[in-house]
Amino acid sequence: MALSPAQRHSQRIAMEQKLKRSQALETTESMHLLVKALETDVG
Repeated sequence: MALSPAQRHSQRIAMEQKLKRSQALETTESMHLLVKALETDVG
């Protein structure tokens, strides 16, 4: 099934947005874990 250039373009944008969202979630998660580790380390 061949996609038109417009379909391919919108599909790529959707993929990029999904990637950015998951990366942002991972960053927030790791920051949260880092803060938690620091708190237990200090306490």
